[in-house]
Amino acid sequence: MRAIVIVITAAFFGAALAQKPANSAMSTEARAVLAYIQSLEGTGWISGQREQSFSAFGEAEAYIYNTTGKRPAIHGEDMNGLIEYGETRVADKINRRRYFNQLITIDWHMGAPPLADTYANSKQQVSIDDVLTPGTTEYESFVHKLDSAAGFLALMQDADVPVLWRPWHEMTGAWFWWGKDGADQFKRLWIFMYDYFTHSKQLNNLIWVWSAAHTTNDVASYYPGDAYVDILGVDIYNGSYTASFHRIDSISEKPVALTENNSDLPTPEFVQQRGVDYVWFFPWHTQWIEGIPQDTLRHIYTHNYTITLDELPEFGRTPVRQLLLNPSFELGVTFWTGLGDAHVSQENQTVSSNAGSLACKVSGRTQNWHGPSQTIRAGLTYYGPGRYIVAAAIRTASGSDECKLTINLKDSGEERWLGNVHAVSASAWTQIVDTITIGWQGDLSQARLFVETSNSLADFYVDAARVEKADPSHSAPIAQQLVPGTIAASSIKSKRYFMLNGKAVWNANHFERAPGWYVIDNRKSLSIRRQLAKQELIGLIY
Repeated sequence: MRAIVIVITAAFFGAALAQKPANSAMSTEARAVLAYIQSLEGTGWISGQREQSFSAFGEAEAYIYNTTGKRPAIHGEDMNGLIEYGETRVADKINRRRYFNQLITIDWHMGAPPLADTYANSKQQVSIDDVLTPGTTEYESFVHKLDSAAGFLALMQDADVPVLWRPWHEMTGAWFWWGKDGADQFKRLWIFMYDYFTHSKQLNNLIWVWSAAHTTNDVASYYPGDAYVDILGVDIYNGSYTASFHRIDSISEKPVALTENNSDLPTPEFVQQRGVDYVWFFPWHTQWIEGIPQDTLRHIYTHNYTITLDELPEFGRTPVRQLLLNPSFELGVTFWTGLGDAHVSQENQTVSSNAGSLACKVSGRTQNWHGPSQTIRAGLTYYGPGRYIVAAAIRTASGSDECKLTINLKDSGEERWLGNVHAVSASAWTQIVDTITIGWQGDLSQARLFVETSNSLADFYVDAARVEKADPSHSAPIAQQLVPGTIAASSIKSKRYFMLNGKAVWNANHFERAPGWYVIDNRKSLSIRRQLAKQELIGLIY
């Protein structure tokens, strides 16, 4: 029988928004995320988790996975963590998005200007008039802080990473400096940051999240207006989930999120029965997430109403084969660090017409086999063991040398260094291309690329670095992935289709277009909109 194919494209990538975004120039990726969140009211909520900024990456997330077998769809951190740990922490956010499809939210316990950015200093007193008056010490410090944060957010924008940006939270509680001067001053502060980030810094990847404390009834007076906000929220610690929702929901028609909560996390049954349509939940870290009874946590994470990481739509995301960030050094040496005393800097050096005009200079070494380095753990975890292409263009500053592109691994077994030695010289760029078989046992705790040479005193240049899997498939063979299935929903007839890694495809002749797609459940209790939201393409085979 001839297959008649109906293709339904992703409902949210390029979709119209129910409410206009605050920023009319919002990026396509951010619009897709916002459209999806707007569509969820009353049909589901997204799982989220806040991490400690000074802890290991994903410590709370690991607890959730070990308890429930699921991962949160939203990962959150404090901007202070990015400021303290720099590009390493930014790379973590970018890789979470580009490899694992996780959404990113960032809050900020900014220290009262001109104090350092710490939680304790976020509770100090400062005049917002002074903070917003050019020429004052407070103003100069404040703008410097904004510039630092904007630099990290811009790196995420360059990588097409939308950010649920949640500054100035709990302003109604008056314990943070940004809420101590009252509602009118707070709104001046919010609008200043919005204008500075949106217009001066042109950060179009931000989805602006305004989140009040549950402890105050007079919250509406602190709202800067729909022109400056995309999502409203409330932080609840031992408060009423019902009253708090309706108090915030009455301010605007925009979605309402449970932007922070303690161990008393409501169940999906509770929010559905009470009509409190929070679009996500977001427990705090350590004792707050671990204080939720494990049976309750498992129930919430495995419930049909809860959207976990494996159930998010892709929002047009395509995993990147290149494991390195800034591989051609057109962003300077961002995301690269020097091993030992090796100093890395940007240099005007051209490898070829497609490698840009800049390269990395390595200097100041006192030991051999030291040079630029970058972590590749996220990419290796995503693509898995196998054969990887490891490449770079190398030129010495003078004379000849030996160079090695080294993959350094640490797992539950031992530490290993993989790579081959190549001759390089100053006379021309040497294009090194190795194929290295990479594997590991148990947990891969560290994976880095090192570019090294044997002469400890000689400077050298690096450009056009590359690490990618020779065969980018990262899951079971296609023959094992293609399975028949049905979509069961009250609004359409049950029809046959095929799934590749769970994603529906046109038919058996077109499955090669869809490597690496994930499993989607048939959940009869969900609306057809929720069914379609979980996949990029549905091929209905008649």
